[in-house]
Amino acid sequence: MPRPDTEAHAQPGFPEKIKAFRAGTVLTMVKDQPPLRDGVLITDQGRIQEVVSYQEAKKHSSLAIQDLGPSVLVPGLINAHTHLELSHLQGRTVAGRGFTEWVKSLISLPLKDIDRGTLEKVRGRLARNGTIGVGDISGHSPRTMLDFLSASGLFFRFFVEQIGFSQPPGKAVPGFKGLQPERHPELSPYGHALYSTHPRTLQLSKAWCREQRRPFVLHLAEHPGETELLATGRGAFAEFLKQGLLPESFAPPGLSPVAYADDLGLLDRNTLAVHLVQVSPADLAVLKARGVAACLCPRSNAYINVGRAPAEQFLDAGLPICLATDSLTSNSDLDLWSEAAFFARELQEDISLQDLVAMLTATPARALQLERYIGTLEKGKAACFSLIPEDLLRRLPLQ
Repeated sequence: MPRPDTEAHAQPGFPEKIKAFRAGTVLTMVKDQPPLRDGVLITDQGRIQEVVSYQEAKKHSSLAIQDLGPSVLVPGLINAHTHLELSHLQGRTVAGRGFTEWVKSLISLPLKDIDRGTLEKVRGRLARNGTIGVGDISGHSPRTMLDFLSASGLFFRFFVEQIGFSQPPGKAVPGFKGLQPERHPELSPYGHALYSTHPRTLQLSKAWCREQRRPFVLHLAEHPGETELLATGRGAFAEFLKQGLLPESFAPPGLSPVAYADDLGLLDRNTLAVHLVQVSPADLAVLKARGVAACLCPRSNAYINVGRAPAEQFLDAGLPICLATDSLTSNSDLDLWSEAAFFARELQEDISLQDLVAMLTATPARALQLERYIGTLEKGKAACFSLIPEDLLRRLPLQ
């Protein structure tokens, strides 16, 4: 739906720039705050003023209230991991044949040929699906994508991809590709993966993020070929990488992906680990101890056919979980409500609607360090919200 600080919600007789929205239930996603039945979100000049009951709101005699019916109103959604620059390649990669075949098909495509028309369509779809924040990755056209995001109206963190096994010189973080991170607090370096980025580059990137107090993101434990490569240095995926990316001198650490990332010092409470499909109980203990947030992309994993993350164990362990779509090269759309419905359908244990919504709102806001602006409905934050689709409410009724 449109952001509520736009003119799309103007009502005749509204006090200038003041808007209020009534819903059957409001989930603020503020910790320990219960659902508010027949609630009203009151905003002023694009900021939340308060969330109150309808009876309380009626005391404001000059307040015109837009009634959204019996809907459940929640904070605007946050897609914690995507690659918007690849949107023009939707439908052009192979599906269901594993990671190696998928990535072969991807790198054969015109990755740098960003289509601005496609980006504008994507922006519109994100708004219609209630998404108001993204954690976006760029490895090919970071200047173009930073300019697009800056003008998009989205809240965002922008991660510049680091790929390659060349030994970085000195202690400077390589690969910001002409951008100036000191002028753009939304920027972070992004270590693509343990198998595609020199370990020293990963360490320098993580150290920089720690010093600058910015989030660090890493593809981690996504597919069996990654696990086999790091454990033994062998396998079809290893042979594929040795054709151009991985040096012949590569020596496998003999560790699982999670254990190796921990050995490199990459895991802490400001790390967002994406995918986490290949995770053992010992790995989960490490993730929990380090305070890492998990970013799961279940439809992307299914599209590529790499398995599914042990989400049930993550939930039982209390690991912070975000849901994300990944890119349109491994998903049919960027609709987080569809992602949430798929996740809930595949999950082999019950989950509350509130816990599911947290994976799209409060948890990614914390993981991306956007919680000052979005993620919950409380005074001073951006007046952005989404409505839970009816089909999801039928599957997971509000408790």
